[in-house]
Formats: sequence, C-alpha cells, structure tokens
Amino acid sequence: MERDHSLYSILKEQNKIIEMISIMNLPLADILHELIHTIDFIMPTIKSSIMILDEKTQSLGNGIGKKLPPGYLRDIDGLKIGPCTGSCGTAAYFKKTVIVTDAKTDPLWEPFRDISYTYNIAACWAKPLISPNNKVLGTMAFYSDENRKPTAEELELMDTFSNLAGLIILKKKTEEILHLSNTVVENSPVILMRWKAEEGWPLEYVTENVSQLGYTTQDFMSGKIEFTSIIHPDDLNRIENEVEYYSKHEIDQYIQEYRILTKDGKVKWIDDRTIIQRNEEGVITNYQGTILDITERKEAEATIKFLADNDTLTQLPNRRVFLEQLALELEEAQSEEHIVAVLFLDLDNFKDVNDSMGHHFGDQLLQNIANTLKAAISEDGFISRVSGDEFAIILSNVNDQKVIGTAKKILQIFNDPFVVGGMEFSITVSVGISLFPQHGDNPDTLLKHADLAMYSAKKQGKNCFQFYTREINESERIRKKLYKELKKALKENQFVLYFQPQLNIHTLEVTGVEALIRWDHPERGILSPMEFIPFAEESGLISAIDEWVLGEACRQRADWKKMGFSPFSMSVNLSARQFYNHSLVDDVQNLLKELELAPNDLTLEMTEGTLMTDKEKTINVLKRLGKTGVSTSLDDFGTGYSSLSYLKFLPINKLKIDRSFMSDITEDVRDAAILEAIFTLAQRLKLDVIVEGVETMEQLNYLKETSCGEAQGYFFSRPLPVSEIEGFFKRA
Repeated sequence: MERDHSLYSILKEQNKIIEMISIMNLPLADILHELIHTIDFIMPTIKSSIMILDEKTQSLGNGIGKKLPPGYLRDIDGLKIGPCTGSCGTAAYFKKTVIVTDAKTDPLWEPFRDISYTYNIAACWAKPLISPNNKVLGTMAFYSDENRKPTAEELELMDTFSNLAGLIILKKKTEEILHLSNTVVENSPVILMRWKAEEGWPLEYVTENVSQLGYTTQDFMSGKIEFTSIIHPDDLNRIENEVEYYSKHEIDQYIQEYRILTKDGKVKWIDDRTIIQRNEEGVITNYQGTILDITERKEAEATIKFLADNDTLTQLPNRRVFLEQLALELEEAQSEEHIVAVLFLDLDNFKDVNDSMGHHFGDQLLQNIANTLKAAISEDGFISRVSGDEFAIILSNVNDQKVIGTAKKILQIFNDPFVVGGMEFSITVSVGISLFPQHGDNPDTLLKHADLAMYSAKKQGKNCFQFYTREINESERIRKKLYKELKKALKENQFVLYFQPQLNIHTLEVTGVEALIRWDHPERGILSPMEFIPFAEESGLISAIDEWVLGEACRQRADWKKMGFSPFSMSVNLSARQFYNHSLVDDVQNLLKELELAPNDLTLEMTEGTLMTDKEKTINVLKRLGKTGVSTSLDDFGTGYSSLSYLKFLPINKLKIDRSFMSDITEDVRDAAILEAIFTLAQRLKLDVIVEGVETMEQLNYLKETSCGEAQGYFFSRPLPVSEIEGFFKRA
C-alpha cells in the first residue's frame, strides 16, 4: 500500500464518517461498522475490531469486527478488564497500548490460550479509547496473521483510527455530533482547503486549524488574502506552472511541496495534496485538498544533505563536492577558454601536533585554520577539506600572477600563530598548484597533479608553493617504482644487516655491536639506509622493515652466543613508529624468550626527536622496557632538541654522543667543553656514555682522558657484514 494512496483514502473515508455523524445521524454501531470497514480497506493485511466498555461491570463487549470470526467475538464478549486479560483487557486496564506478537505464548493471553488456538490468533495489538478526561470508552484491536510487531506506518494509522473511534463514541454518547466533526478536523495537523478556480486561487473553504500558520479563516474567506499571496515568491512561478500543466493534461490528483509565508513572516514548507473538481463538461469548478506542515522533515533532509556534502569538523565542502564543483568550473572554462587553478594545501608536521597535543587540540586547530582560509579565500575561489590535514582550492578565470598572489596570501596567513584554547600555535603549510588546461583536463588529474606538486614543495623545505611540472611527474614515477621494489625486497629477503663494533676505549674489548640495515639491491648493489629509509617512513613500509631488523638482529645475537663469542650487547635502532607501537614491549619479550637471550644481550637505541614526541608516552614505554631488563640508549645525543633538562625525567641507561662532536674535538675548544659537560652530567645521572665517529688515534687518546667508557667509529672498524665482523671478533 503506497503511503500517498493511504492518505487520500484516509481523507476520503474520514470525510464519509464525518458526514455520517453530522448529517445522516446514524446509530453508533453503524458508524463504527463503517469505521471498521474503512480500517480494513486502508490496512488490508489487518483485521480490526472495536469493543465498548460497560462502566458498571468494567467489561468490554458489543464487539464489531467484520473480518473476525463471529464465534470469536461472542467468546470474548463481556471481557473483564485487568492486568492480565489479553491485549484489549490489559490495554483498557493500564490505559496504554499493548503489543502482543504471539497470543499463543504471550503471558497476557494465558487465560485465553484455548481461544487463541481455536481461532488461530497470532499477533494482537490493542489501543485503549480514552476520553479527554482520561476515562476509558472501549478498545480497538488490530490482528495480524503473522507473529510480528506493527510497522511505524501501522502504528501511525492505529493512533489515527483509535483517536477517531474514541471521539465518535464520546460524542455520540453526548449527542454532540456536530462538535465531533469539528474536533476531528481541528485536532489534525492536516488543513482542509477548497480553492476557487480563479486567478490568485482565493479560498472558499478552510478549516479552523489554519491558525497553525498564524491566519484565521476570516483572513481568507473575507477575500483579504489570496492563497497565491502567501506562497514564497521563489516558488510561486513553479507552482503556478505545475498546476497549469496538471489542469491542462487532466491530471486531477497531484502532490506539491513548496514554501509559504506565515502571517508573522516565517517560512514554512508544506505538503500540498490536491484533487481537481470538474463539472460534467470537464470544466474545473474548484480545487480541493489538504496542506500539511513538513518544515521539520525538510530541515532534517537539509541537514542530511549538508552532512553528505560537507566535512562535519570544518563545515567545508568535502572531496566529492570539490570534484563535482571542479567539473562544472572546467566545463565553463573550456567553453570560455580561460584558466582554472587547483591549489592543494597540506599542513606541515600536523601529525606531530596530534601526537604531542592530542586530537582534540588538533581538531580545534583545523577548525581555526579552515575558518581563516575560508574568510580569506571564499570571495576568490572555492575551498574544500579533502582529507585529514589537506585542503584544496579552485580559482577560476585566473592568470599566473593571480595564482601566485593567492599562494603567497595563503603562506602569509600561516606566518601568524593560530590561537587554540588560549595558546598560540605556529604551523606552516605546503602548497601544490596545477593549471587547466596545461596540467590536465579533468578533475581527478588536476587534483592528483596539484597533490604531487605539494609533495615537491615539502621536499624543498616546506612552507612554500610549487607548480606542477613534468619533472615532478617523473619523480612520482620513481617513487612508485621504489615502493614496488621495497615491497619486493621485503618479500624476497633482500635486506641484510651490517654490524659496527663498539669497544671499551681503555681495554679495546668488544662491548657491543650496532646493527645497521643495508639493501642488497639486485641491480644497484649494496644501498645505505639513507637511500631508502626516508621513503620507507613516508610510505608506511617502515613498520615491516623495523620488525625485520629487530628480529634478524636478535637471531644473529643468538647465533653468536651459541658460537661462544664473548658476551656483548646487540644495539638496534628504533624508529618513532616502532617505539610507540603498543606491542613493542611484548615483541621484545617474546623474541628474548624464543631465542633464549638474556636482557643484557639487547640494547635499544632511540633518537632525541623520537623520545620527545610525547613525554608521558615516552616515559611509560621506557619504564616498561626497563622492567624487561633491556638496556636503552639515547642516540645522536646533542643533535635533536639540544636540551639537557629532560634527561632527569627519562629512565634510560646510556647516552650516545653524535659523531659531529668528534670531528674537531682536538682543535675546537668549544666542542671539547660541550663534551666535558655532557660527560660530567651523565656521570652524575649515572648514565653510561658511548661516543660514535671516532676516526683517529688523537680522538681516541682525548677520550681516554675523560670519563667516557665506550666508542665506535671507523678508527676501529667500518660496518661489516656477518662473515667479516666474526673475523673482527676473533682478532679483538
């Protein structure tokens, strides 16, 4: 059953019943029989019934139900109302709707179980008929042959018909038939109207509930207000054209949705369902129909559309809408032969903001940035948030100078700090630019090329803009090739570990080795990590490489232990992603257990930048690692944040001094002074110290005069493959 058909049917049958009450003055039973007939017509899969309450005996009887077996109605006649007396008796007792999905099993039907089986009663939904003074007049029941709950539409119809039935019974009892007719209409949100077939559509009839729009019946009946005058000016021409079309083509039932103006000037959406009335010659005599306020529904639809088209955080159009808008701009640009620019913006190091300040702070920062960009760009172009910290802008009918000026304007915006929660926060942006038609002729290509140009801007140091070029495309081709080769290297085990020894500077005994990854490329030979690790971090492949390095280094240490080499620790470098991986501690413990390694067989090295990303998380991870007995070392000390104050908070075991301090140590007194300060601080904090980059005897002799204990560097040995480092062990 279509809902539109249902509404027309309800109105038609309701008018018939009202006519029976107000004009024909039929007995109550006849009217209720007609009401049941109407319900059975509107709800063809449902069997309905009405029972009247006898106030003296507090029992239900005089059942009317055309589709129900007469024997069933006789068996339930005189039903006493109570807390467990079937659907109807219980509904009348508690004065609320009762939904029974299976009368054969529901506890409410326990006293009538035999009846439920005899007449094969399945679902029975009952509504009490309540008077305005909260007295029970009777019940209305709806039976389904399926064990189920009523649908939302069925519930709505149940409410409609039970309300009408209650009013009929009440008013018939008090003989206020005419008042009943008015009450049925006026309590409905549906306004009944009859329009004259004249210019302006003056009304010749309207129900009193037009007051919900602020008007009175007199406003229209007096001729002071024509109906067209309250239709929104932006909708009037469309509505008049549609009605003219329907009338001309004899489409005598139609539905329209449009806006009207209430008496106080507010705008409301209405659903207008009209039937054209014609005389025997086919001439239109009038229009009859209903209007219903659907403003809330329209507002909900608008909200849903907004959510589908816009980013909920920044309220900016999303990627899909951006591409649709760009397609329209390109179509116009092609016909008028002008240039369209696409600017792709990516916030520099925004991930660090989320990691250090939290996502709530990051979201607020994004909102501030979006609002600032929108205020600055909206008059010149179309701006969208296409993903996490990325925005895109369309500039139409521009030249190079205009595009460059806009790009500089964007960079200038980010020169000033953004205020979040009372705090000033500085961040920069990288901008990539592509142009139509030079760099592409469709939205996807232009956005892709602007994205590539943005990455090129980041490679140039960030906080700048870059136009797309063919060279950038070639760079992307190389990046894609490298990505495929790295994945293949992981699959085919092309990575190898080299090892650089660490020695006691006084005894020259081997105290440890540092595991260093190399790529044994099938075409290019042995590659250093600088040729592939930065890209691996950028592409996300670093996690798989990190896992391989840690596992392979531990396995090699276990092999050497079995070979009887002197005890020393295997140092493994951890990336920031690996360090903050929630499974790191468990992975380390599992490896030690699996390979039968002692905790002092392994040292984990992290850079200052890694450890200072999130202080609380860092301390937590280091403490958990400390409980395993594994040693931790702060790598490249002095090159990161260059702050000594945080050392007292970090539960680490060793400082590894960066090689840059050793290059001029015998000549530069400042380097020497810095090193001496670090050695003194480490000694007081009870931290071991190792220096990397020792390349000459002079540097080694200098270190012997300090409190430094260990060193590594080319003076002792370059990084060596497994076979060669084992020879070094034997000679040491």
